[in-house]
Amino acid sequence: MVSLKVHAQHDWNWTFGDSILLKFENGQNPVVDTGKIHAWFLEMGASYSNANGNMELFMNHKYIYDSTALPLLPGLASNNTSISSYTQGGLILPFPNRIYCFYLQSVQASAGLSVDIVEKSLTNPGEWAILKDSVIFSTPSAGTSYSEKMSAVRHSNGKDWWLLLHGQITNGEYFYKYLVTENHISGHFPQIIGSDYGVWSSGGGLGEIGEMCFSPDGKKLIAVTYSGYIDLFDFDPKNKRAGLGILI
Repeated sequence: MVSLKVHAQHDWNWTFGDSILLKFENGQNPVVDTGKIHAWFLEMGASYSNANGNMELFMNHKYIYDSTALPLLPGLASNNTSISSYTQGGLILPFPNRIYCFYLQSVQASAGLSVDIVEKSLTNPGEWAILKDSVIFSTPSAGTSYSEKMSAVRHSNGKDWWLLLHGQITNGEYFYKYLVTENHISGHFPQIIGSDYGVWSSGGGLGEIGEMCFSPDGKKLIAVTYSGYIDLFDFDPKNKRAGLGILI
């Protein structure tokens, strides 16, 4: 089993690696559930649990699955094995009445960020259904590329989310910022900041590989690469166009 993504989660359910599910019930030692082994993925993956700590949905590069590991149809547009290796290729953002499932279809110049919108079924209460399937709403600006970094943090209003993607231009690093509300996604709000991670894999480098993560209070963001760069930033979760201020 290989895992490059181990984050503390409020909901106590982790899905990663070869789809082994770890349940940290009441913060105790993990219980391993291998019953979802057929829902395989390498790196790209995310999960969502309700307020009681019970897992509702999880996703890989092929499908969004319910808690019993049954896929919600149709499958994602990113349904291919190469995308399964993206470090932070999938992300789930919950709201009271719907859930946004974001995923990168590809990185570098041909990249596209897509979203599936999932809601509770009106005909079968307790079940989930895909409301909008594989909506591509973002591609890199001319001369820029996406990396494998995607992360999100709560807006200071406690309801909405800031979604951040990382990319690269000729002479620096680029952040795309989106404001995600229950009924709307606005952005991108771009900013050029951070270390130059060097040549990307299209030219033989490893600058696009790695992840970024917010601090629990949402005021710090760290970004790392496989090639050894570490950037730490200040972040403002209140501003309409939240900015990054370089810290180290």
